[in-house]
Amino acid sequence: MTTSFTIFQALPPELRNKIWRAALPDDVGPTLFFFKNKRYWCARRLKRSEPGYIPRTGVMAMDFRTDLLGDDIRLYMPLVLVNREARSIAIDWLEQQGFDTKNLDPHHHMMTRTFNYDSDALYISDGTWSDFLEEPRLFRRRRGLYNRHVKVHPNVSRFAVSESFFTQRDLLERLPDVETWMDLRVVFVVVGAQPDVRQRTVRWELEDVDKGVFIWDRERQDFNFRRGTGTLVDADAYRRIGDAARAHLPKGLLQHHNMKTLEIRPVSVGRKHNYIL
Repeated sequence: MTTSFTIFQALPPELRNKIWRAALPDDVGPTLFFFKNKRYWCARRLKRSEPGYIPRTGVMAMDFRTDLLGDDIRLYMPLVLVNREARSIAIDWLEQQGFDTKNLDPHHHMMTRTFNYDSDALYISDGTWSDFLEEPRLFRRRRGLYNRHVKVHPNVSRFAVSESFFTQRDLLERLPDVETWMDLRVVFVVVGAQPDVRQRTVRWELEDVDKGVFIWDRERQDFNFRRGTGTLVDADAYRRIGDAARAHLPKGLLQHHNMKTLEIRPVSVGRKHNYIL
């Protein structure tokens, strides 16, 4: 026997809206996208309307295509199919999280969101780091772009790596070429359990992002630690990460003119399901 809440429609609209909103999560946090040993760099000719274009000779561009990462956030949200009222609340929430709802099929309840430059991070596992470093160099060689003026669009400002990687001197000194990854602003150091790229039905969100951060001070040539909100669950991890940043980060990277600032943020990751009732 099925039952229904027959008096729901008799409730005031404001209360119904609060109930629909309570069925949704607070937000979609900063999410990890994964480097998977694929070719993400693409070459093209710079358009006349783009900065850096040179008349007559033209300029080649190298783009890191985040749309090829294949980790678009997918949310299954039946709430959009309940009625107009619920659909309106759900769509407002989706737009706040960066989802494109302009061409939303009225009978479709799977939503996608691509890589967000301002919040999401590219996770490079210990095993794929060498391939990650080599890819832009190999691409330049294959396309004959060495010794040519090339406009590079890295399209990523946030990296994420494991604590085990970050605290190894020989690996840390091989941080990516700042001439290529000139947008680098934040390195998230994942403490504890690492995300599993093989789990395709979940997404991995960064947690504890605002508890503490090491910020590079160009004048003092040192990292300043700034305490955030909440309790530091693993104070020893912060100490290890701070010591590694001060001792092993290459000075050439930190003093490069492209490196306006650099934040090192110890974080953890949480596994989130893609189905929202």
